Amino acid sequence: MNVTAVLAIRNEEAYLANCLRDLISNGLDFVVIDNDSTDSSAQIYGRSEFAAHLVRVCRLPFSGAFSLSEQLQRKMEIIEALNSDWVVHVDADEIMHSYREGEVLREALSRLDAEGWNVVNFDEFVFLPIEREYQPEMCGRQPISYYYFFQPSSPPPDAGVEEGRRFFICRVWRPPSSRLQSSSRARAFRLEALYRAQPGTRVSQVRDAQLCRGRRCPWLARQ
Repeated sequence: MNVTAVLAIRNEEAYLANCLRDLISNGLDFVVIDNDSTDSSAQIYGRSEFAAHLVRVCRLPFSGAFSLSEQLQRKMEIIEALNSDWVVHVDADEIMHSYREGEVLREALSRLDAEGWNVVNFDEFVFLPIEREYQPEMCGRQPISYYYFFQPSSPPPDAGVEEGRRFFICRVWRPPSSRLQSSSRARAFRLEALYRAQPGTRVSQVRDAQLCRGRRCPWLARQ
């Protein structure tokens, strides 16, 4: 079974190597969309240790400001052209894993695929570097113990979403089960991608997988 992760990056040198190693350890290949990074990100994803799993590198011109809509549109163009059984939408500061001990993500997707699921819902936990900083170029889990559970909020009224529709953190799906959609209104410090499932979508159990984020939050650490 072919599973490909797609990540868009801009100046992610602190997180990128850890992210790519985690994807490889989970049996995944990956596509990198480089939003005109000016740091050492290109040198990192160009390393020989990642070459066997790097499907392709695509450039997304930087327009001068972060654009979630542009990133999601580019991701969907790439995903639609991929010959992949499952696709994974991931950011550089995230790791994903199964709740089953010793089961890598590719094995979990094989199991869910055999059971007839085509979208995976995630529980998301945000880890905060309050006592210890995030460690770049680190093998294994980060030494960060403080976290909170993230609960997806309802989309704004002008997002074009039917009232009462439930949203999941669906970062993994079997094409063409669903399409990426972004909210037209989002606060600058938390831009959330919304995923609207197409007819026939079967979302796996909430506790089948877990998404962890690790990003510096100095505004919280000062409280």
